[in-house]
Amino acid sequence: MSNSWLFRRTHRVKGRKRLIDQSNTGLKFLRYGRIIITGGRPPIAFDTKEEEIGLICLQGEGKVEVNGESFGMKKYDALYLPRQTSARVTSSETFDLAECAAPVSRKYNVQFVSFAEVLKNPKLVNRAGFEPYARTIHTLIGEANVQAGRILAG
Repeated sequence: MSNSWLFRRTHRVKGRKRLIDQSNTGLKFLRYGRIIITGGRPPIAFDTKEEEIGLICLQGEGKVEVNGESFGMKKYDALYLPRQTSARVTSSETFDLAECAAPVSRKYNVQFVSFAEVLKNPKLVNRAGFEPYARTIHTLIGEANVQAGRILAG
């Protein structure tokens, strides 16, 4: 398969789907997918296997159950899942999660990141670029707030 660098319409996924990985890009470690549950659909369960995974809520509200603990997520909240972890995603409405992943050898702890807390931390909110291309970057999973092996997301 040839390498691609542009992936359109990832929001049209239903269920859980890995869209970007080493098989369709030149990226060695980065993987990206979406988990989208629409109201009333069955829960989606998965194992992280040898990857760490960062889930970022893009739309809606739902829950991610990990190791007997339930994490309620809403827009822009994030959840770090270590390798060798089982998770279950549920929602009674449309719940859209971006899934960033990378293979790792070390196991860290499950870590929840509230977007409301990110907004309060100046280390996690930065301006980048110059006008007219300036933007605000909100670090949801990074060195200043989450112990992780490879992933960084914002």
